Amino acid sequence: MPSLELPQASVTALVGPCGAGKSTFAEAVCGLNRCEGTMEIDGERLRKRDRRRRCFMVMQNVNHQLFAESVLDEVLLGMTGDDRGQRALSILRDLDLDELAQAHPLSLSGGQRQRVAIAQALATDRPLIVYDEPTSGLDLAHMRQVAETIRGVRARDATQIVITHDPEFVLSCCTHVAMMENGRIADTFPLCEETANRLADLFLAYDRP
Repeated sequence: MPSLELPQASVTALVGPCGAGKSTFAEAVCGLNRCEGTMEIDGERLRKRDRRRRCFMVMQNVNHQLFAESVLDEVLLGMTGDDRGQRALSILRDLDLDELAQAHPLSLSGGQRQRVAIAQALATDRPLIVYDEPTSGLDLAHMRQVAETIRGVRARDATQIVITHDPEFVLSCCTHVAMMENGRIADTFPLCEETANRLADLFLAYDRP
């Protein structure tokens, strides 16, 4: 399957074995590498520069995207408007980060840094957000917080792609599944009660030696 179509406001889990090309695909979607291909949002074909303006990627190694002197400043970087301070604090509260608003991002734990990067993504209000393993390093409680936040982003009509190896997380917040193998989208299906077993079979297959 040479293409992938994402319904607006959907949350698509991009799954597949290690080395299938998931992160490379995500970087291409966001205009962050040299991969060839085309992308459209609402019928508008986007060049690489346009993709970087319309998409936001939460990287697996979030240290590459933390630059500011405080957690609050990281979130404010992507915001405009007179009420941006209030909106930024609201996002931080949703991710259990409000008490760390004045802390330096690099002083935080790995899981906390991951949540700061997700807060950055939510602050930009871009139509497509891509997460590369957003629950890596998070405990169960914070995984559920991230899942709840991603569900809340759907209300803003943002479309989301989540690269993950966590089936519980997929079931918590995703609406669709795209399976990737050998650098290609091999299958897609909506996620519902009838397809939950299909998802489980995929993860079991990837865990086999």
